Amino acid sequence: MMAINYTKKDERDFLRKELKEYVALVGALTPEERKALCEWVADGNHAVCNPWHMCGEDGRTMDYIAAVRIVGDTLRSPQLCCKSREPTSCAGVDDGSPF
Repeated sequence: MMAINYTKKDERDFLRKELKEYVALVGALTPEERKALCEWVADGNHAVCNPWHMCGEDGRTMDYIAAVRIVGDTLRSPQLCCKSREPTSCAGVDDGSPF
C-alpha cells in the first residue's frame, strides 16, 4: 500500500474549501463571527469543530459558529461572572477571503 503525502498547501486548500462550503451553509454571519471563524481556520482548524469541544443534545460536536453564538450569549448574560479570553490578533491573516 502506498502512503499518501499531504502537504501544508493541500491542507490549507482543503480547509479553505471546507470554509467556503460551511459559510454558504450557515448563511449570514456578523463581521465578528466571520473574523473569528477565519482566524480559527487560518490556525489549521476545521470550521465544523469548536475550541470548547461543545456538543449538541444529540452528542455530536457543534460547529464553530453554533458554539460561538452559545458562548457569546453566555458571556453577555448578566447573571454570570465570566472573563472572556483575550481577543486573538489578526496580524498576518488574509481577510480578503474568496467568499
